This record gives sequence, C-alpha cells and structure tokens, in this order.
Amino acid sequence: MVTLNRGGIDAGRSQIEQGLAVPVPGFMENDQPRLKDYIDAQRGAIGAERGAYAGQYQQPADFRKQGAAAPVSGKVPMTAPQYSEYVRLMRNPKTSPEQLDAFAAKHGRSLGNAPELLSFMRRNPRAIVNGVWQQEDAVGAPVVKDGQNVVVRHLGALNEGIADTLGAPVDLVNAGLGGLDYSGGQDL
Repeated sequence: MVTLNRGGIDAGRSQIEQGLAVPVPGFMENDQPRLKDYIDAQRGAIGAERGAYAGQYQQPADFRKQGAAAPVSGKVPMTAPQYSEYVRLMRNPKTSPEQLDAFAAKHGRSLGNAPELLSFMRRNPRAIVNGVWQQEDAVGAPVVKDGQNVVVRHLGALNEGIADTLGAPVDLVNAGLGGLDYSGGQDL
C-alpha cells in the first residue's frame, strides 16, 4: 500500500475524514499506526455524518463482487418488527443496558451507548425513538453520533437559506454556530 502525501497531509486520511473513502483494515495489517489513524478518521466522519455516512452506501469491494445486491451500510433502518421491539425496550423503565445490548446482538448489531440511551429516554419519556441502527467503523465497533456536529451542520444549512433570503453574508450568520453546544451533552 502506498501513502500519498502533499504538504504533510495524507490524502487517504483526508478522504476518509470527509466520508468519501472507507478504510480497509486488511490492507494495513503491517501498518497499525496508520490503521488506527484511519479508523479514528472514519469514526469522526461517522459521528458527524459526513459524506457517505450521512445516508446509506455499499462497501466498494462488496459492490464490485455483488453489484446492486451488495449489503447496505451506513444509516440502515430497523425492520418494522425490530423497531417495535426496540421501542418497547426503550420505553420500558425496567429495561437494563444489558437487555438493550442483547437485543442488538440478536440482530447482529452492537450499541456503544446503551446506558446513555436508556438514561436519555428516562429523562425524556416522550422523545422519538430513532429506528436506525448505529453505524459501525471498519473494525465493527459502533460509533455514537456526534450530536453537536450534526446539529451545527443542519443549523448551518438553515442559516444559509435565511441569509440568502435576507441577502446577509452567510459567513456572518454561521459564525456563532461553532462555539455553541446544541446537544445538551447528549451524544445520541
């Protein structure tokens, strides 16, 4: 495997950070520091829902072999029965994190934040239960969404629309978003 650098910037890592490439651990078995760096970049892209991680995609190697029949990765919705069971577990005040993890494992998935999910639902019993599986990185570890980054991105798009309508400078309208915490401390 070859690394392409320009000005000290690793082009592969840069593409992964933007959600435009997927790290393949098998190609980096002999370069563990770079593999860790690439996985960290991917986790950041998944958490912020950048590029392909904002929706669904197919792994390039799978697509080359299977075409459109390749499995879907990214924001994969739960089936109706899965979602029904998930809502029941989330709304039950007696559900334990272990039960929630067992539910995910039964469906070949994993959760990285079952205690936090249940705690949030107990504090916000009328919250909408998201019916999308948590995304996993290239080594199969679940990635918790970076709530602030996602909210800031969506508010930025809204502000750009408002700025366009009012004729205000977009940079000025978005300037205040970076330092504000819209997540309430919750990474759901």
